[in-house]
Amino acid sequence: MLLELKVNNYALIRDLSFAPGKGLNTITGETGAGKSILLGALGLILGERADSSSLLQPDEKCVVEGSFNIAGYPIQDFFDRNDIDYDIQTVLRREVTVAGKSRAFINDTPVTLQTLRELGDFLVDIHSQRESIALFEKSFQMALLDKFAENEKLLYDYQRHYKLLREQQTALDLLKEKQQRLSLDMEFRQFLFDELNEADLRSGEMTELEQEGQLLENAAEVKSVLQEAVYVLKGNEQAVGDQLGAIMGKLSKLQIGDSFQSLKDRLKEAIIEIKDIASELETLEEKTNEDPQRLIAVQDRMSQLFRILKKHGANDENDLIALREKLKSELSHDISISEEILNLEITIKELEETCQQLADTLHDRREKIKSSIENRINTELAELAMPHARLNIEIVNLGKLLSDGKDGVSFLFASNKGIPFQLLSKSASGGELSRLMLVLKTLLAEKMQLPTIIFDEIDTGVSGEVAHLVGQKMQKLANGLQVIAITHLPQIAAKGQQQYLVYKNESSGSTQTLLRKLKDEERPLEIAKMISGENPSSSALANARELLGIAVR
Repeated sequence: MLLELKVNNYALIRDLSFAPGKGLNTITGETGAGKSILLGALGLILGERADSSSLLQPDEKCVVEGSFNIAGYPIQDFFDRNDIDYDIQTVLRREVTVAGKSRAFINDTPVTLQTLRELGDFLVDIHSQRESIALFEKSFQMALLDKFAENEKLLYDYQRHYKLLREQQTALDLLKEKQQRLSLDMEFRQFLFDELNEADLRSGEMTELEQEGQLLENAAEVKSVLQEAVYVLKGNEQAVGDQLGAIMGKLSKLQIGDSFQSLKDRLKEAIIEIKDIASELETLEEKTNEDPQRLIAVQDRMSQLFRILKKHGANDENDLIALREKLKSELSHDISISEEILNLEITIKELEETCQQLADTLHDRREKIKSSIENRINTELAELAMPHARLNIEIVNLGKLLSDGKDGVSFLFASNKGIPFQLLSKSASGGELSRLMLVLKTLLAEKMQLPTIIFDEIDTGVSGEVAHLVGQKMQKLANGLQVIAITHLPQIAAKGQQQYLVYKNESSGSTQTLLRKLKDEERPLEIAKMISGENPSSSALANARELLGIAVR
């Protein structure tokens, strides 16, 4: 429970300490005195956002600190998970600098706002008029239903799979869009690849074809020259090779020492080289023939290659080969996208099946708890002077997976006998809605075991005997936990075991919000002021004492 709240330099609060006790604590004060400011300060240590505009003195930082007794509450795991020292008396602190920067601490360990908010959810539940309005919202109604059904772990599991399902579905949609874009020119790319693949491209082929073409175009002349060369080198009595051989023989007979030996060696090598050249020329001559058909084939092949080169703006066949491989890779990527799409579809189907199973379980648990919730709520409403009021929780299977399952929920309400059920937003008055929220909070407190619950004017729209009954309900709720009620009704204020007064002080030339605990002898006067105004009558004072006599036995 909340042991003490210290507030420094926040809004209209210069320096304030609030130490509520066990049971029911009531906070009263004139409208505009700053009761909501106190809740705003508490909200800071529960993880709400803040900026420098909340500073009373703009050149000083704001500090809000809350001490909580957490003995007996099963939240040790939170401290272990976040590597924070566990202490039965845990301190939450929030600082807002003059620059608007915020720092948060749990037991002097720096933490994020999310971590602070997570712990705050275990410690305090604040009900405000805004939350009563939220009761009209389907999402809020579903959240309440799941809290009653204790679906937190199951819902977390479902939402984890559902989030993954949505992510996979998004990825699948993107892949299909990509595949569609690629498929628009897939046939054309396939055509280009087939053309290049069928061309049977080979590096260096163009050069070879050019040389062969030149040879075929001049075959007769080339053959004649080759024949003449072979004849000169080896084909007659005066052949160059034979003449050199004869000279070599004569030189060998000369006995002129070693001075000619190198010349003889060079001549010998020349004779061998000439014979090799003659043999190759002879072979080439034999192969050189006029072949009109082959010439046509070579020219056609060159024309084909030139056409493809021009079509693709390529310099040579190597560029075409690179383009062919690129197209091949792109076409294989198309295949891999199809495989990826297939794998994603399998994954999505499995996730959908898991989500369907979890959603079915959520539906069953909601249906199972629905009747008991309705009965409890209707019974509690009867105790708050609404004997014929009935709440009906309608659960409809929407047939599709949503963020919290596949159910739609509607809270239908009938305030009097014989009146048909209508949506809560159309059938409940302000006072009826306040009592309904009080009942819901009472029942939820049993489920969630919250240390502290705060009601911010939950008594809106009620008065007289109903206010007395609402106060009794708060007293009953406060038997098991700490309740703090900000109220404008004397019937409820009087039922507090402790009463605190929020007031403004303007004596120093500036306006400040202050708070103090009323002594027992001060309470009749303050409650009498709530009944009849600043100068209460004797009957108002008597009424106040009577109310306090009911609350303080």
